[in-house]
Order: sequence, then C-alpha cells, then structure tokens
Amino acid sequence: MGIIEEISDEIFKNVNKEGVHVIHDLFGEIDIQLILSELAEIESLYTEKFVEDKLFRKRELHEGRKGDACMVTLSKPTTSPFLNLDNFPALETCLEIYEQSVSKLLNEDMKDSKVLMNWQQYFDGDNSLPMHVDVELIDGEWGKYEISFEEGIIPRYVMVLVTENLNDGNGLMVEIDGEISEVKLHKGDLVLFDNTKMLHGVPEGTKFKRTMLGFRSFETKPLYFKKERFENSVPYKNGNVEGFIEELSTEKAIEKLKENGWYYE
Repeated sequence: MGIIEEISDEIFKNVNKEGVHVIHDLFGEIDIQLILSELAEIESLYTEKFVEDKLFRKRELHEGRKGDACMVTLSKPTTSPFLNLDNFPALETCLEIYEQSVSKLLNEDMKDSKVLMNWQQYFDGDNSLPMHVDVELIDGEWGKYEISFEEGIIPRYVMVLVTENLNDGNGLMVEIDGEISEVKLHKGDLVLFDNTKMLHGVPEGTKFKRTMLGFRSFETKPLYFKKERFENSVPYKNGNVEGFIEELSTEKAIEKLKENGWYYE
C-alpha cells in the first residue's frame, strides 16, 4: 500500500466516524516550501483575462486577507480553463490525497473530476471569521465579519493544509451537532471534514500571520441550498445555516456551476 493510500484510509475511517480528521505534521518543511513555490508560480499567472475565462476566481482582497482560487484537475490537459497539475508535483500530491479520500468516503470514483483549489493568506491583524459552511455563492455575499447567502452550492468534503500559522496552533473552531470545540493546527497539518455537517470559523484574537491551502469538489454529491423551500427539497439546518437542500448529481452540479459563470466543456 502506498503512502497516499494509507493517508486516505486513515481519513476515511475517522471522517466517517467523527465528521473531521486532522493528520498532524503530515508535510515537512521541505514539502511546505515546494508547495508555496508552486503556488507562487500559479499566482504569477493571474490576470484579469484569466478571470474572465474562469481559470481564476476574482482575487479576494479584504483588510488583512488575500485569497486566490482556480479549478484544477489530474486529468490530461484540455482546451477548457482547468489547470492541470502535472507540472506541479507537490500540489498534485495534495490533490491525489483529497481525491482518493473523498472517493472512499462517497464510494464514488473522482477520477478526472475538477476541484476548486483555493489559498488564503492572512496577515497580522484581526483574522477572525464567523462560523460558516464553505459554499459556492449563487445569491449572497462574503464580508470580512459576516457571511450571508440565500442560495448556493455546498461542497460535501473540504480539505485544508496549513502552510503557516504563527498563532501557536490557534485559529480553527468547529461546530458539530451544536458542540463547539477548538482544533489546534500547525504548519504541515492537514484536516479534512464533512462540510455539510460541520461549521467552522476563526475565533477572535487570531491576529498573526497564517496561510492555508484548500481543496473542495462541487461535482461529488454537493448540496444545492436555498433559504426558501423549492421543489424536491428537504429541510436543512447546520448551526446558523438553515434552509432547504437537494443533493445534486454531477450533471446537475455542473449545470448549476455553468449558470453561475463557470465554464465547462
């Protein structure tokens, strides 16, 4: 059994049971530097033209925070705007861990799927974030201290790698079934969680530099969410997120993403 297979097995067993799993010190200093170097190379490709073509998300700039995101894939290069990670081996390994783990959790092959890769840089200053689910907004707004949305696509599983955290491991609060706890995360730690059942946020007082790399799929059994009831929907409540949902097939999810401005072949 290879190392990625062992990691995905560990994640599968624990996320199924607890909803969240952390592997501490999974990546060493050399690994982290390679990942940061590859991210810097990708970031250098950012242009408004690529934003228009949907290769990149429009850069998020808030006081004390910068965020970038693009769609990535392990499949062969295509003419569509998905960044193939063949030339970025450190990031390719991260994506392989995510895809193998989620494939096992859902008993569904993620091969050739497209995954949103995002990286956030938090600088010195107030880095707090309210408790929330990660979501592709269709109708709503991300603010520095508030997240409000009426409609969106909620990815089922999210993976985050900590590439720097100068807050003595502080910086992540999770809420599962109404119980809030703190998860200590240091450089090199990896966490994967069920985003449909768990809220997460950053507590007040988190004020020193930290950087995070995340992966999420909108193609593998995501939830379509609306505040108001709609046809075939069922009630949904996850902490402060309450409304109605429908589980989407890959085809329906891609259709929704297209409607929301993402380009697919």
